[in-house]
Amino acid sequence: MRLLRNAVAAAAAVVASSPASADVVSAGLALASWLAGGYAYGTALIVAVASLAYGSASARRSQRRAQAEARAAYNASLSERSVTALRAAPPWRVAYGTSEFGGDIVAGFFTDKTGTRDDGSTYVRPDALKHLVIHWTTHQSNAVLDLKIDGKSVGTLDGSGYATSSDFVRSRTVHRVVTLLAGASVTLPSAITVITANGPNGGFGYYGSIPPITYTLTNSNKTLTNTSATETGTFSVTFQESLASVRAFHHLGSDTQTVDTYLNGLLPSKWTANHRLRGITYSVITLDLEDPQFQAGLPRFTITLEGRILLDSRTSTQVFSSNNALCLADFLTAPWGPKCDRSEVDDANYTNASANSCDELITETWMVGGSPVLYTNRKRFTFNGVITTDMAIESVLDQFADSMAGWCVYGAKW
Repeated sequence: MRLLRNAVAAAAAVVASSPASADVVSAGLALASWLAGGYAYGTALIVAVASLAYGSASARRSQRRAQAEARAAYNASLSERSVTALRAAPPWRVAYGTSEFGGDIVAGFFTDKTGTRDDGSTYVRPDALKHLVIHWTTHQSNAVLDLKIDGKSVGTLDGSGYATSSDFVRSRTVHRVVTLLAGASVTLPSAITVITANGPNGGFGYYGSIPPITYTLTNSNKTLTNTSATETGTFSVTFQESLASVRAFHHLGSDTQTVDTYLNGLLPSKWTANHRLRGITYSVITLDLEDPQFQAGLPRFTITLEGRILLDSRTSTQVFSSNNALCLADFLTAPWGPKCDRSEVDDANYTNASANSCDELITETWMVGGSPVLYTNRKRFTFNGVITTDMAIESVLDQFADSMAGWCVYGAKW
């Protein structure tokens, strides 16, 4: 007993004199050395203490290594979610709440581009338009909020699906000569500036008379009309032309969605009326390869999406929601989850109460730039993320539960 008390005292002295960050192995070996020097017959105790110290340190190192590997794997999965890759058979992807992520290119085509020169003549550039079909989620989604190419927002699209952001639109000044009969008009893409307006004979009418060449500009100066009584007018004009290098059209994956008419019109034999991709959220994105930023290879695409439409068991309605409990209940019954029958989920006693708890509005204080900032009316918990069918179901269940500081277990029901 005296030996044991002395050993404990020695251990305390060693630990107390060691730096706070010292490994427990160092303390164990120091203690073993002290015991060996003073008590030759304490060999068994020396071995036991050193072994215990080493085992504890080894366990801690293994735990730290496992945690580091888990962090690395999680960070890698986050990185992979922001990558759009070319894959013929991608795993199912499910987006709950609102999140930004990459997709899978499931088809690609090239078509010729018809362009216009400054003088109004046209040219054809072979295979200058690249069309990509990108799968985002394997279910119907609520709304597309944004599309990014190499981290730059495409922004608002016009009525034909073309980008309006300055990053994907280039502007040029076009000089053109337009000949109009008396009373005729022409409409150009943007506001017109008339440089000269001449009649026959360089501005002089027939037989030396000088009938004036008159004109009007209407429709925000986009439409030029020759208002001369009888004379044909030749007009030298300039205007600005905007050329979009990106076109996008998004399909949300309804059960009744039809084919993308743009792609079907360009390639009716390759993208037929049967290519509807019902139940899949996807985009058809067209890149103009005359734009230098698309000539170095495939850019990176990400989408910001309001994802899964699911059942709110509190109101028995289908809604878009980032409520953690509702997302978890949906996952339990979904074909990419445990595939439970809804009757196996205890909505009345657990799902609804948990959903209400998640929706509680709270006030938070965050330090921003060294000063406290108050955030009010924030929901206690929300779930905004993406899962894929190559993830373990048990791991996904844990993530859902952890996201609302809860748990998910099965008894007679989930």
